Amino acid sequence: MNQDATTLEQANQPPVEAQIAEVSWEDWRKESFALLKSLIPKSSWDQFQKDEVIKVNGEKWIYLISPYFQTEIRYQKSGKLKAYSCIQLSLPAPIYLRMLGEYFLIKNHEELYWKTANMFMKTGFNSADLLQFSTIFVAAGDVALAVNLAFEIFKALP
Repeated sequence: MNQDATTLEQANQPPVEAQIAEVSWEDWRKESFALLKSLIPKSSWDQFQKDEVIKVNGEKWIYLISPYFQTEIRYQKSGKLKAYSCIQLSLPAPIYLRMLGEYFLIKNHEELYWKTANMFMKTGFNSADLLQFSTIFVAAGDVALAVNLAFEIFKALP
C-alpha cells in the first residue's frame, strides 16, 4: 500500500473523539472490568471479588485499591493506616481503569506513584491523643474554676 492510499484511508475514518463517542459508557465500563480481571493475578482478582479491594504489597507500604474510595496506604508491619491517595485521570474513565493505573504504577515504580498520586495524610485523633486532649481540657477547666473561686473569695472580703 502506498503513502497516498494510507492517507486517503485515514481521511475516511472518523476522528478519534467520534470513535470514542460511539462506545457507550456501560460498554466501556464492562470492557475495563474485563481488562482488570485479565491483567491482575488470580489471587488479587479473587480478593477483589470478595472484598472489592485489590491489595498490593509495595516495597515499603501495603496499598488497598478500591473502586469506590481513595486508595489506603498502610504500614507493612502493623497494617495501620498511614495515608490516603488517588490518581486523578485527565479524562473521564471507568473506575476500573484508574484501579489498573494505580496497580501497575505501584507494582512497577512505587516511588513514581508517590510523586504522581494525590496524597492525603491520615488526620484526626487516635485514642491516646484523645485521652491527652481530654486531660488538658479538664485541667484547664479546673484552673478556670480555681481562679473564679479565688476571685469570689477576694470579692467577699471586707
